[in-house]
Parts: sequence; C-alpha cells; structure tokens
Amino acid sequence: MARYKAEVDKTKCIGAAICVEIDPSNYKLVEGKAEVQKQEFSELELKKNISAVKNCPTSAIRIIDLETGQEVK
Repeated sequence: MARYKAEVDKTKCIGAAICVEIDPSNYKLVEGKAEVQKQEFSELELKKNISAVKNCPTSAIRIIDLETGQEVK
C-alpha cells in the first residue's frame, strides 16, 4: 500500500539530476527540471527517495507521508 509522495519545487530545481541518478524509476528530467514519475510510493521505496531529498543541492524535493500529511525528513 502506497503511503508517501514526492514533490519537486521547480522554482528551486536546477536540473542537477542527482535524484534521477539515485532513483530513475521515480525521477526524470523534463525540460531541464526534475519531475516525479510516481504519484505514490511505499515504505520499500522510501529510502531511495529520502536519499534523493538529502542529496538535492537546492533542497527542491520533499517527501510527504500521506497518512499524516507531514513532511518526512
């Protein structure tokens, strides 16, 4: 069961593509900006997505817990 979603703030994204390198199944570059591919993902995929958040040079990605509405850090 999916519990999380990722969001990319395109005003902060510089297209470094580190998120794409970490998790190409969930991120891709579209017109030079990162874009989320999955609307929701499970606990099993959380680790890769948190790694993308932590490695984004402009902090453009955030993860939301869909059950609580809280940002996951």
